[in-house]
Amino acid sequence: MSKRMFLCGIAALCLGSSAAHSDVITDWDERAIAFVTSRMPPPQAQRVLAIVNAAMFDAVNSIEPRYRPYSVQVPNAKGASKEVAAATAATTVLAGLHPAAEAEFQKSLDTLLGRIPRWHPEIRWHQGRTHGGRNSLGVAQERRSKFA
Repeated sequence: MSKRMFLCGIAALCLGSSAAHSDVITDWDERAIAFVTSRMPPPQAQRVLAIVNAAMFDAVNSIEPRYRPYSVQVPNAKGASKEVAAATAATTVLAGLHPAAEAEFQKSLDTLLGRIPRWHPEIRWHQGRTHGGRNSLGVAQERRSKFA
């Protein structure tokens, strides 16, 4: 089994039947895999992918709590956009771990966010962005403190 298939399988198991649109999760998994495989050895790459997936999981799970959070449960997240929260969490983690590539991640996020309606009353785009960022910062902080 290839490393990429293994990592995608782990991500699918971690996210289970998440209510976030699966394309957002898989899109960011693919972006993260493409980024890390060309820039770092497997142990570091796997760690980055794990942090990205934990942040996306906690971001979506804060909005629609189904499982015990991995690291962070942001209060008052119900109703926020799960897609925006997951994408923002992935971007924030990747940019935080690799500041030199922040513009690359931000461009990908902006492209995705451009496809999601901002002002639809049921989507709560801005709340999704806020909660995704908060979750990712909490997960990244926990990982840094445990493995510093």
